[in-house]
Amino acid sequence: VQYKDLALNAGLQACWSEPIIGADGMVFGTFAMYYKTPQTPTEEDIKFIEVSANLAAVVFENDSNRRKLLSANTKLKQTVNERNAELERVNLSLKALIEENSKQYDRNINAEKMLTTTSLICGFSHEISTPVGTAITATSVIEEKLIALTDKVSAGNLSRSDFVNTLSDLKSTLDINKKSLTKASELLHR
Repeated sequence: VQYKDLALNAGLQACWSEPIIGADGMVFGTFAMYYKTPQTPTEEDIKFIEVSANLAAVVFENDSNRRKLLSANTKLKQTVNERNAELERVNLSLKALIEENSKQYDRNINAEKMLTTTSLICGFSHEISTPVGTAITATSVIEEKLIALTDKVSAGNLSRSDFVNTLSDLKSTLDINKKSLTKASELLHR
């Protein structure tokens, strides 16, 4: 009643409307028919306005669903992008960790090679030092015996038994020397 004068001033004499209601009960608006002459709606008019309101509800719901779908799609895209970025960061961290572990593995292998080589060299050095040391000692003994023999010959006091004993000592010392050098040679060949 309070807007009656407004409607009359606009030239409206008849109006009827149907609410536009969505499937979930949400009211989107109204669908109305206006006339310049007073009249009552026919049954055909009522069916037309109901069908029009229902079609309008479908249009509004489709638009609302489209907007919701676009919003959900945008949110999903953002979530996927964030997850991809996080995966990329994790992959880079993993790559760096794998590279560091690989370098550490190489360092460990090289250190182990060095330890093994050092151990082999020390073992070899110890094994070869015994026969070489024995050969050097035997050579020194032979040298001393030859000097003593030469001195006795020069002094003219070399007896036959001294000569035979010295030769026997030289032979056994030479045998020791030969065995030691043969052992050192075998070790070198191994």
